[in-house]
Amino acid sequence: MIDTTTQDHIDMLLCPRVRVIANYPFMEYNIGDVLTLHRATIPYYSIVETKTISEAWVLLCPNIFNSINWADDRNFEDLPKYLKSNMYWKPLTDNTNHVEIKKGEIIEVDEYSTENTFDIDRWRLAISSFTPATRIEYETYLKQNK
Repeated sequence: MIDTTTQDHIDMLLCPRVRVIANYPFMEYNIGDVLTLHRATIPYYSIVETKTISEAWVLLCPNIFNSINWADDRNFEDLPKYLKSNMYWKPLTDNTNHVEIKKGEIIEVDEYSTENTFDIDRWRLAISSFTPATRIEYETYLKQNK
């Protein structure tokens, strides 16, 4: 099983990715393929090492390649155990049974609901409002906010 709480795993999740959204002549990829950026002397995107395309080419062709969110097209088991909020979130209700999440708050996710959401206190939240956090960041956050 993958340890989703390490810095290496978080770095992998945050590595830029693009989805192929159109064809071009002699293209080695299919529409829908997700390519990951590899930081090398000349940065390139690929699915496998033998089929690469330069980062410059990807950036020049937004009609062929679409940047995707860090959480898109991930298996549940690859998603992180801890998430850091990118914004203040409070539901639009006066109900006392609500969750309030402050910007920078780090939460533990027990289970993801669908591809891009998770549940917390009966509320379904979008992963796009969060970034992955490590176990160390989570534990540090807990100590600082006792």
